[in-house]
Amino acid sequence: MAEAEARQASAAITISELEMKTTQLELENSKIIEENKRYLHKLEELNSNMISSELRVRELQEDLDAAHVSMMQSMT
Repeated sequence: MAEAEARQASAAITISELEMKTTQLELENSKIIEENKRYLHKLEELNSNMISSELRVRELQEDLDAAHVSMMQSMT
């Protein structure tokens, strides 16, 4: 009988330790999820800025090309 009680007490301790570990891991996971959300938001902002920059570069290139054509036409 004492052996069964000892096993039961040991199992209860193990369960308790596992529950604490689970709680700790869930907290760490929550922190990581929030951090990942912040990184995702920053990445989306950077991507948006890059797209805007690329569009602006294309506009400037088109303006430069048009100015070049205009200059070439006025020279002839």
